[in-house]
Amino acid sequence: MNTKRIQHSYWIDETIMIELKAIISDIEDFPTIGYIQKIKKSSLRNAIGRNGGINKFRQLMGYKYILSPKGYWTNEKVLSELNSIISKIGKFPDNKYLQSTNRWDLIGGIRKNGGLHKYYILLGYKPNQNPVGYWTEERCIEELQKIILNVGDFPLIPQIKATSIHGLIDGISNNGGINKFRRLLGYPILCQSIGYWTQEQIVNEIKEIMVVSNKFPTSNYLAIINRLDLQHAITKNGGYRLFRTLIGVDIPHKVDGYWTKENTLKELQDIIRQIGHFPTQSDLITINRHDILGGIQKNGGIIPFMDLCGKPLSYLHELLSRRASYCSKRGKKSEDIVYDIMEIYCIKRGISLPIKNKTLSKSHRIEFVCNTNKTIGIDVINTKTKGNISRKWTKKEYHKHLDELWIVVFSDSFIKEDYIEWNNTSPDNVYIMNIDNFINELECDLDEATKNKIDSYKKCTFHSRLINDNNIIEA
Repeated sequence: MNTKRIQHSYWIDETIMIELKAIISDIEDFPTIGYIQKIKKSSLRNAIGRNGGINKFRQLMGYKYILSPKGYWTNEKVLSELNSIISKIGKFPDNKYLQSTNRWDLIGGIRKNGGLHKYYILLGYKPNQNPVGYWTEERCIEELQKIILNVGDFPLIPQIKATSIHGLIDGISNNGGINKFRRLLGYPILCQSIGYWTQEQIVNEIKEIMVVSNKFPTSNYLAIINRLDLQHAITKNGGYRLFRTLIGVDIPHKVDGYWTKENTLKELQDIIRQIGHFPTQSDLITINRHDILGGIQKNGGIIPFMDLCGKPLSYLHELLSRRASYCSKRGKKSEDIVYDIMEIYCIKRGISLPIKNKTLSKSHRIEFVCNTNKTIGIDVINTKTKGNISRKWTKKEYHKHLDELWIVVFSDSFIKEDYIEWNNTSPDNVYIMNIDNFINELECDLDEATKNKIDSYKKCTFHSRLINDNNIIEA
C-alpha cells in the first residue's frame, strides 16, 4: 500500500520483543534473521530492520551482542571462510546455502567486498549465471509448467523466487512479463502494473481478442473469457463507445424513434431472461445498457414497466427490503470473520482483545477498535461500489477520532490499482485493503471452511443470490 503500511503502527520495540519471546519459547534460543525469515515472519523481520537491527534486540533481551568488529571482513577473511566451506561441502556455496546455514555474517562480508560473482572467479569457479539468450519464451514456459505441477496453480512471484531457478524471473520479465505467461498457459490475469493500461495498450489487446472472436468484445464476453482486467480498463479509460471509435468499429445504435414503449418492454424482457429478475438501474449500468435506461425514462419511468412485466410496486418494495436484510446479514458474517482473526492475533501476542461496536463520538460508532501503542479502528465493508469506500472518510469521518482507520473490503469488484488510488487520496491515517491483504498482514492461518466463506462473501451479491435461492421472489 505504498508508504502506508499497516504494520508500522504495531511494530514498536515492545511488540517486537513480544514476538521474539514467542519464538524463543519454541526454539529455546534467540532466533537469527534467517530463522525468522524461514518461519515466514517477514513483517517481524522487516520491523527489526527498521527499529535498529537484530543485535539491538539481543542486547535489550539480555543476549550476547554479536557483531563482527569493524574491518573484520577483509577480502582475505572472506576467501578463507569460503575455502573452509568448499572443503566441507565440495562445491562453491551459493546464497541459498549460506542463508540456510545462518551465515548472514559471511553474506555481509561478501557484499562489502564486491559480491558473490567476484569470489566465484577468484576461486576458479564458473559464475552461477546463464548465457545470454538462455531464457527464451519456450524455456520460461517449460520451467513454469514444472512449478505449476508442484504448486497446483500458476505461481506467484514469491513462489517462483522460492524455487531458486536462477534467472527465471528476469527471463519472464524480458519476454513480456508475468501476465503474458499467465495468458499463454491459460490462466486469468490477476492485475496489471500501474501505467500498463494506456489507450494504445487497450486498443492492442482488444484487437488480439477480435482476431479470435471476429467481433468487438462486449463486457459480458470479456467476463466469460476471464478478461476482467481489460473490461475494467475499458470502463476506466473512456468506455466501449470510445474504443469502438478508435478501432473503427461501427457503434451499434437503434434508429431514431426505436425506443417506443413496446420495444423498451421487449428489450427489458430479454434482460429479465438473461439475469433472472427485473433489472435495477445498477444492473443496467453494469451490463452497459444505458440505452434501455433512456427508453424507460422516455416512456414514463420504471413503475409502468414493472406493471407490464407483472411486477407490481410491492415487488420492488419487497425486493429492496430483502436486499437490505441480505446485505445486513452478510455484513455481520464478514465482521464476525474479521473479529475472529483479530482475536486470535491478539491472544497469541498478549494484546488486549478488540472492543466491539465502539462509540467514537455522539454520531460515530465503529465495528472494532484495537489498542496497541495506538488506537486503531477497523471498519468492514462488502460493497461492490467505489463510492461506498470513499464515503468512509469523506462522510463518516471515523478517522478523525482514531490514530488509524483500517477499512477491510470483502469484494472481488476492485483491483490493485483501485486500492493504490484510495490509499494515495485518503487521509494519511486511513488504510484500505482487501480481506486477503488483511489476513496476510496479520499472518493468520485459516481453516478451509473459513477460506471458502470468505471467497463466497467476496463474490456473492444480492442479485446472484436472488437467482439461485428459491425462497426469494421468483423473477
